[in-house]
Amino acid sequence: MFDKIKTINYLDYKLAGFFFILLQVFVILGNSIDYNVYFWYCNHISLFFAVAFFMKNNDMIKGLINVGFILQFLWAIDFIIALFFDVYIFNVTRYVFEDLSGIATLVPIFIHLLTTNVALYLTYDKKPTRKALIYSLIYMIFLYGITLLFALPSRNINCVYEICGLTSLTFPGYTLLWLAIVFLVIVLPTQGIQYLLYKYKSKKK
Repeated sequence: MFDKIKTINYLDYKLAGFFFILLQVFVILGNSIDYNVYFWYCNHISLFFAVAFFMKNNDMIKGLINVGFILQFLWAIDFIIALFFDVYIFNVTRYVFEDLSGIATLVPIFIHLLTTNVALYLTYDKKPTRKALIYSLIYMIFLYGITLLFALPSRNINCVYEICGLTSLTFPGYTLLWLAIVFLVIVLPTQGIQYLLYKYKSKKK
């Protein structure tokens, strides 16, 4: 039964595309007019996922997942632990509990729990190829560029200026090496996770 539910077809891609469009609209409605917030990966990636699903481009989908899955997973852990035990493991979700303001409070919860996780669930049985890594790199260059050019340095958007949650570990030259660090520490491990999930699914067939 699970396999029948999981089998994704063209209609599923279109529905997923509309889901991510709606999620992006929710982000826009819930966020303030402060344009800086939209430079964060989490606050605009739904739009990119929507395009990738409408194009039925698995490599693009997996490339986008590569950039944010691990960090969103850590965010989710920090949020769940803080919610039930009032302890912040990574200290990246404190703002959610300190500024409770209706829909604006729900936005970060929804986008961190329902973007990369949903995209991964819908495509985990598709093999991640080298093209996915190329899409990851292209998107990372885009993200890095808009952050440096347009976002306020004081906001540390996308953790480009300091290591989020681990500021004390930030070292000289970190910003210059951001692309290489993210690719090696975030993208490649996530590509590996996606490949292991694909192999697991292949053995179950």
